[in-house]
Amino acid sequence: MAACFGGSLVALLCLAFAFASAHDAAILDAAALVAADVAEIGGGCAAAEQVQSHVLLQRSVRHQKTVKGVTDGLAGPLSNVTIGGTGGRRPWETEATGGELACGVSTFAPGYHRCEGACPLLAPVYTLGCHWRCVPKDQCGGTSDVADAEKQICRRCNVPACKHCKSKEDSCEVCTVGYTLVDGKCKGGVKRAWIAVFVIVGVLLFALLIWYIGLVCRPIVNAEGLEAALRMRGQAALHDIHGVADVWYSLGSNLAAMPEDGAAPIGGPGLLLLFRFQMAVLAWVIFVIVCWLLLSRHLGWELLVVGTYLVEDEQEMCQAIRWGRGVRDRVAVGKLCFTVTLYALSTLGCLIFAVCQYQRVQEIDGNTCTMMDYAMFLYGLPPQTGSGVEAEVEGYVREVSARELVGVSLCWDFRERADDVLALLERDVWRREHDTHDEAPPLLSEHHTSRNAELLQRLLCMCQPLLHMIDHVFFSAFASSRAAPPLGEGAPVDYHEADKKAALALLSELQTSNTCIAVFASEEDRDRALQALASPESTLYRGQHRLSGVVKQREPATVLWENVSIPNRRIVFNMIKGVAAMLLSIVLWTLIFYAPFAWYEASTYRSLGTPPPLWAETAFSMLVVVGNQLMYFICSWIAESVGFRSQDHIQACYLFLYTFAVLVNTVVDIAIVLYTTYISMVVRGIRTNDGVLIEDLPDIASVFRSYPMMKVFGSTLFDYNFPACFVLPFVMEGLFTVILPYHLGTRIVRSRHLTLTQSEACLAPIIFDLTRYGDILVNLTLTAFAFFTASGWVLKTLVGLLTGNLFIYILDHCRVLRVVRNFYLNSAQTDSVAQQLLSIPCGILAACTAFQLQGLGFGAKWNTWGVLFTVFSIHAVLHFVFVRSLVPILGSVKHDHSQDRYEKTAARFPANYFNANPVHCLRSVFLHDDQSPPCIFHVPGKEHVLECNEKLGLHFKCGVPCVKDATPSSSGGCGSPRQQRVWSDRTDHRQTPQIVRMLSKLF
Repeated sequence: MAACFGGSLVALLCLAFAFASAHDAAILDAAALVAADVAEIGGGCAAAEQVQSHVLLQRSVRHQKTVKGVTDGLAGPLSNVTIGGTGGRRPWETEATGGELACGVSTFAPGYHRCEGACPLLAPVYTLGCHWRCVPKDQCGGTSDVADAEKQICRRCNVPACKHCKSKEDSCEVCTVGYTLVDGKCKGGVKRAWIAVFVIVGVLLFALLIWYIGLVCRPIVNAEGLEAALRMRGQAALHDIHGVADVWYSLGSNLAAMPEDGAAPIGGPGLLLLFRFQMAVLAWVIFVIVCWLLLSRHLGWELLVVGTYLVEDEQEMCQAIRWGRGVRDRVAVGKLCFTVTLYALSTLGCLIFAVCQYQRVQEIDGNTCTMMDYAMFLYGLPPQTGSGVEAEVEGYVREVSARELVGVSLCWDFRERADDVLALLERDVWRREHDTHDEAPPLLSEHHTSRNAELLQRLLCMCQPLLHMIDHVFFSAFASSRAAPPLGEGAPVDYHEADKKAALALLSELQTSNTCIAVFASEEDRDRALQALASPESTLYRGQHRLSGVVKQREPATVLWENVSIPNRRIVFNMIKGVAAMLLSIVLWTLIFYAPFAWYEASTYRSLGTPPPLWAETAFSMLVVVGNQLMYFICSWIAESVGFRSQDHIQACYLFLYTFAVLVNTVVDIAIVLYTTYISMVVRGIRTNDGVLIEDLPDIASVFRSYPMMKVFGSTLFDYNFPACFVLPFVMEGLFTVILPYHLGTRIVRSRHLTLTQSEACLAPIIFDLTRYGDILVNLTLTAFAFFTASGWVLKTLVGLLTGNLFIYILDHCRVLRVVRNFYLNSAQTDSVAQQLLSIPCGILAACTAFQLQGLGFGAKWNTWGVLFTVFSIHAVLHFVFVRSLVPILGSVKHDHSQDRYEKTAARFPANYFNANPVHCLRSVFLHDDQSPPCIFHVPGKEHVLECNEKLGLHFKCGVPCVKDATPSSSGGCGSPRQQRVWSDRTDHRQTPQIVRMLSKLF
């Protein structure tokens, strides 16, 4: 993070030096533009003009679009900056010549209030685009037949939604479809429906407000459950298990680099790769900003502002288009050279960075030891059952390998009974914690409800049925369905006997899968055993089954034990079904949510010439939010239901599906905006620099290549990007996944009679995942689209991307070090998928290069869309093949065996291949009575119930909750400081609340 801020500071200093050393007034003015740009983005200045809502939704966040009279531009600091020594005027403006215009003489955009005498009105000349002439009052004709003496112009009939107006009057004869003629005006027929919708929404919001007030004012009835839940959350968070003075990692920790003491990276190699990825993106953005500013110094200050000016009427639009078209043509070659260079360097940088990432994870794997360094996955076992299966398989592996074996962890076929298995294990963990847990000081002292709160409670009595209903709906979203016995009720031995009978009955029904995990005493023993099993002369299991061994990058906590028994062909079939379901969902989502909005906005533009009103936009925004949430839920559901055997595969699959769904959302959204913008330009009669109406251009490619569309597309895309895509989603993420869940969760738990399991489920730390790659990839893709637009929007988009990525980096940095559940990501698979998906923004840059070449006349006869698609596809395929096939070869690093033995490494990690296996633990607790202490199931936050048993490969022990100032255990476990970090209102500033998991389904 420090390097990121340092890089930004260096870039800004270089920028200041470059502009300070310039003597040309135009360059100095461009520096003022950049300062205003940064001030606007940093401060979030609002547009000076009327702001209406426009549904441009990305990741479920609605943003604002500035409506600028005749066409789109940018209001704000740029509008009033002195440019190129023009004394505050627009660059296309000249010194006012004054004087009266000759009657009937056509003039290009002459300005207003220059017609006097016999020809007092200014009327457009329809045969000559962007020309006006002075005419008598009775000669206003065509579509501008209304004589406006006050404004001294001939204008159109000013009756919204009118299809045919009365001649020379502001009175309608025929209204457009959906409107009713009333006294010469057109009244909408759907207003009442919208009012009903907003009344319903208002009632729901009021009900939530009443529920929240009641929640805050309720007395504390579950202080013990709140204390236990907060203690568990503190124990389950990510801590520095190697430190003594401070159990929290320092907020100044560099998550993008290895610790200086040579220890394993915080959160594992997977987290380090993510933060290196973010740092690389930040470096790329700063590099492009500096290069773009240097290019503007060479080509002229106009490069930074062309296409961004606010225009207020048709004449100014014509002047802006003429000036902007000239600037665009003048800088076209320079912009093309920049785009080509940027594409080449970005692609080369992506490929080199992919190799570096692969090498880095190989180096980390060689320098650190984790559980997977001792494990070998064995395949080919026949289905078995009984109490001696583990001993038989263990004896076979020890005989064949002739190496020191710690034990074997059999994978069982229990997918259909997973809930029952986990329920028995959770009750066993609860029972052990309840039996051994010493009394700790209460987090919240008992106190009575104040008199004011009692009076408010009485006022809310009439709302109690509604409160209970809402409470049930909200709470059922996150309450655990496997409720443990309430605290203090019943004798633990009774539960143990009942659970033992149920467990023995369940275990008798289960059979082994074809997989087991053999754990060896050293990495060298594992590799030698792997060679022995691969030998054709190795002994067959039971005389007829040949087992094959494979080394996999899977830590115990990432193995999905219930899915191990699913065959590969079933996983492939489920994946095909999932992709088909996602594609069908995208089609339905587009038809149900986006198509009605596109039709409504297009019809509104045709009828009124303006966007829909704010209330209509807001309603459609809410509908599309629901559609987006459904799409993201479907992606998550597909990834989890395919049957992957590892969390790493689920995250990689979700990253791909999520990125694809968001990009489809983006493309559809931008297509709708471009279409509706085109309709508005047609309605207003916008022309190109050649005087041709936009609607008269021959094809879509010509419309998209025209300067008015590039100008409007740039404005629209920037409004779409900043802050709606680059910043707001992540601000909302911090609010709805960090602050509100903690605030609501603590109050729900303390005011409800909940079981221990339910209380802990409410306040458990959030689980960290690697889907942030998808957010960054989408933002990079949106930034690449900016090079299709007018050049003035490029710098603004890049500065917005820099701001957003800085915020993302800081947010993730704080979440990892203070919020999320303890984790160790050892796989680089998700990063590899992200490196492959970088082919999308690089491919868009390649397509942009082809687009600019066609604009200069190269290949002008070829179909534009076909050329863009071909160039993008070729790059994407080549990029994907290189990362997929060549990176593992180029990034290969020699791996030396670690000298650490299993017991040393197992003492540092609470989860291993034995206590993370649910059925293995269930058999150890209830079936193998001779194992004492048994293999206790590992639950994050419950490490203090784990017991050591070297015979079973268990070397981690935290002990019971410890007293203050105790030192970490000699075994290197979580130690006492981690367990005594309980929450209270009297915690010091170093114990900033590690905000808890979002009640995700609640929101």
